[in-house]
Amino acid sequence: MKLLKGKKEIARNVVVFDSMIAKLIGLRFKDVKQDTAYLFPIRMSSLCLVDTFFVRSNIGIFFLDKNLRVLKARKNITPFKLIMPCRNARFVLETASNSSIKMNDVLALA
Repeated sequence: MKLLKGKKEIARNVVVFDSMIAKLIGLRFKDVKQDTAYLFPIRMSSLCLVDTFFVRSNIGIFFLDKNLRVLKARKNITPFKLIMPCRNARFVLETASNSSIKMNDVLALA
């Protein structure tokens, strides 16, 4: 599965973390690949506090609505940080820190 912004490929691979255990572990102790995006579906956006504890490198964190529109974008987040939840988010997307994704971009999975 690929992640697209318009016709431009943002990530060649998309990894979906859909189980509770996978979401809790997330990117801890893993190397973030430049060509991979990590997608976390969420049910209750008000409770979706994102942390970068034990993540090995800086990452970008994006909160997306049900149409994959970027509601909140945080880039270059260093390890051991907490990111506050975003209202109305249905997905959290994590990428390498140099991603070209911005606020209000509409993404697509292909």
